[in-house]
Amino acid sequence: MSQKVQTAATSAAKTATPQMDTELKQEFQSFKAGKLIKKLAMLRISYPYSMEVVKNAVAQTRAGNLAGIGVLPTAVSQAAKLMAGANPTVCAVISYPHGEDVLKSKIVASKTALSNNAEELIVFGSASPLKRGDVKAIRKEADKLKGLGKRAGFRYALILDGLNETEKEKLFRAFKTYPCPIVLVRNGSSVTAADVAQAKTFAVGCAVEAMGNYRTHTEALTVLEAGAQRLWSPFADELSKGFLQEFETSVSQAK
Repeated sequence: MSQKVQTAATSAAKTATPQMDTELKQEFQSFKAGKLIKKLAMLRISYPYSMEVVKNAVAQTRAGNLAGIGVLPTAVSQAAKLMAGANPTVCAVISYPHGEDVLKSKIVASKTALSNNAEELIVFGSASPLKRGDVKAIRKEADKLKGLGKRAGFRYALILDGLNETEKEKLFRAFKTYPCPIVLVRNGSSVTAADVAQAKTFAVGCAVEAMGNYRTHTEALTVLEAGAQRLWSPFADELSKGFLQEFETSVSQAK
């Protein structure tokens, strides 16, 4: 939706007829639904893996015109071939789920994924330094990896499992002005809107994304409204349908 339409929507009550007002509201809702869908990315990183699983996930991502799909390195080449010619990007998820691979292994895996036509990378940071409270070690690794962003969209994943509010604040402060997005992760559950809001408060100047098993569009919306620029979920196609259904419902009610 253009800036002109957005401006018109705010002043419609003064200048528009009821019919025009309804049309503006419908266009605004359509624009909102489309913008939200562009913040959703499919996530297929759970075992067991098969060609059929990857094929179906890519098909859902293409059909929903999502932002992209995150897959394990072994599936990058296949996903890239299946995604050829479509807008969604293929993202390699490196060192999932605990980030315990050594730095050299993460770099090699990332470069291999790029050579297999990955367009984006999510590299998991190690959970071990966090358990020791050593956030400097995490930031140091992230700084060494950020150069990969010269060839692709690079993201660094921060595992929040077991961290209290003070520990999370310390971690987020360490990523103030980090030039690449950070992806917040809670293995086995979902990152919350409160997690995102805290990261946005203390990791000033750093883009924040969230990963989780979000299944309803209302749940996803709370996290996006907290400031997440992208949502990674294995149910991203269902979330996109939820946003579209909400738009269709609003149009129906306006008639």
